[in-house]
Amino acid sequence: MPDILYIASTGVAAAQTAINVTGQNIANVSSAGYVREKVSQTSAMVGQGTQVVAISRIYDQFLASQASAAITTSSYSNIQYGQIQSLNSILTDPNAGVSPALSNFFNSLQTVANNPADIAPRESALGAAKNLVSSVNYLQKTIDNTNIDVNTQLTQSVTRINDYANQIVTLNKAILGTKDQSSLNTLKDQRDAVITDLSKEIKVSVNQQGDQYLVSVGSGIPLLDSTRSFPMKVSSNPFNPVQIDVVISGTENSVFTSKNSPGGLIGGLVEFRDNILNPASNKIGLVALGLATEINVAQSKGRFDNGTATGAVGGQLFSVGNILVSANDFNSGATNLSVSFDTAISPELNLKNIKSDDYTLKVIGGSTGYSVTNNTTGQSQTFNSTELVLDGFKISITGALTTGDTFRISPTANVARNLSLVTSDPRAIAAADNSSPFLSGDNRNMANLLAAQTNKNLNGGVNSLSSSFNQFISSIGSQSYQLKVQSTFDQTVMNKTSQALDNYSGVNLDEEASNLIRYQQAYQASGKVMQIAKQMFDSLLNMAQ
Repeated sequence: MPDILYIASTGVAAAQTAINVTGQNIANVSSAGYVREKVSQTSAMVGQGTQVVAISRIYDQFLASQASAAITTSSYSNIQYGQIQSLNSILTDPNAGVSPALSNFFNSLQTVANNPADIAPRESALGAAKNLVSSVNYLQKTIDNTNIDVNTQLTQSVTRINDYANQIVTLNKAILGTKDQSSLNTLKDQRDAVITDLSKEIKVSVNQQGDQYLVSVGSGIPLLDSTRSFPMKVSSNPFNPVQIDVVISGTENSVFTSKNSPGGLIGGLVEFRDNILNPASNKIGLVALGLATEINVAQSKGRFDNGTATGAVGGQLFSVGNILVSANDFNSGATNLSVSFDTAISPELNLKNIKSDDYTLKVIGGSTGYSVTNNTTGQSQTFNSTELVLDGFKISITGALTTGDTFRISPTANVARNLSLVTSDPRAIAAADNSSPFLSGDNRNMANLLAAQTNKNLNGGVNSLSSSFNQFISSIGSQSYQLKVQSTFDQTVMNKTSQALDNYSGVNLDEEASNLIRYQQAYQASGKVMQIAKQMFDSLLNMAQ
């Protein structure tokens, strides 16, 4: 009879454990990151009842990896879409953007052409020119502020990633030292929840060794092993101090760029900055350069009334500053070079050669001397003289340079930022033809000034000012739409993969309620066996008396 009591008691204990686990599942139905548990039991030795062998987590690593990857992808596209929206809204503003300011400026020049001797249209044209400069400057300032915002978000993301890495290391150690199954499962739930949070920031790869997680990010760069993390950090871009790079430590430092995108929030921000934001600065700079060049050339073909009988040859209306040359912070030598727009040919002809690209100059040394690479196309050429004319700009080597030093050349990146109006004198608009005799009411040069809007001297002679800027707006709008579609799709995939994981690992109240009834019945049945066994044992005792 004692054997029957023992068998029944094991049944009661197993049922009680199952009821406790079921209650734990039900209590955590709304707990984020909770993985439902189940009791695994087996028969004990012959005639010795049952035993609970494990309280296991219902967890599928494949589904978890799919969900994690989908979260990374969704975060990657969503952050890009959010960033490009603000840029697109400014570009497409029908009242305050560059496009209406450009139209207003040329409309005001048309009014000057209709009334060349009247000072009022000239004042309006100068005011329109000032507004156009302000609009271009403001657009560049918006790009600069967006770069600052990207820096802030990258810094905050790196801080979160390092915090998550430290949490996982702490949980790894706690899991290694925990024997209690219930506590162990809770620790694993917490660790997987941190992996999910980490996946929003960056692409994550988990290598499980026993109960320990070894985590890599991006293309496989170690973030942590079972006992320590390799912190990520931010540092100033060697060519652009106002722009930060994301660097991960380890056996070798690695800088994340759009070419080795780490995915997630980090990858999306880097991708947006490298392939949308910085090129936008270059492209609006090219339009601004085209505006200044076309108008200034047209001005030089005419004359204006300076109070003399002969008038004066038209001077510049706009200034754009110098080409941006950035020395790598790690250079060891002097910056003995200068870069300027090519003046060997006419400004209009040279304008056709200029591209909205960045270039890298590297000092090679030896007979080759130097290499210049277009960072957009990847095309490279070498030279060993002190001068090189390339794509509308001239590189002049003015002194000794150190082998291995590099420089970034950005012909149009600084133009929109530095575009300015040279004169405040409304008479300076050279409406008259540059021929004698000078006539103050002459408007023959206005045709040249008005043609500046439609002359096809940009992008290799393909685009005019208007078409180039409209093409730029269209490309941003197209990218914004594509990112919107991609973001929506990625969000849907993320929701589906997360739901698939939740369906497998999450708590189903109907299922748990059914289990609760089953375990309750098992508990009651085992209890009934114990009661009957006791009664039988008591009867035997009574018979023995």
